[in-house]
Amino acid sequence: LGAYLEKQRAQFPRFYFVGDDDLLEIIGNSKAPVQSIRHMPKMFAGISSMKLSEDSKSILGMGSREGEEVKFTRVINVEDTKSVQDWLIGVENLMRTT
Repeated sequence: LGAYLEKQRAQFPRFYFVGDDDLLEIIGNSKAPVQSIRHMPKMFAGISSMKLSEDSKSILGMGSREGEEVKFTRVINVEDTKSVQDWLIGVENLMRTT
């Protein structure tokens, strides 16, 4: 199990900021971003929430602790990604470009 988690962390280095139990929860709910929202502040200092579509299958933007919301320039469809790392990389990239 330890080697598997280390491999996941190597694929997405921000996973080093979450504990093993949290990482297993994130990976286990890879197609359900609503389950991963509570772990976002551990991986991204400026994000406390994500704005999701009504069906919770698309990520539309991000929110800060101060209540500021930023809409992404494009939508991340979680079901179109192969893994949780893919949509988290999408969030990371859109943070930079939005």
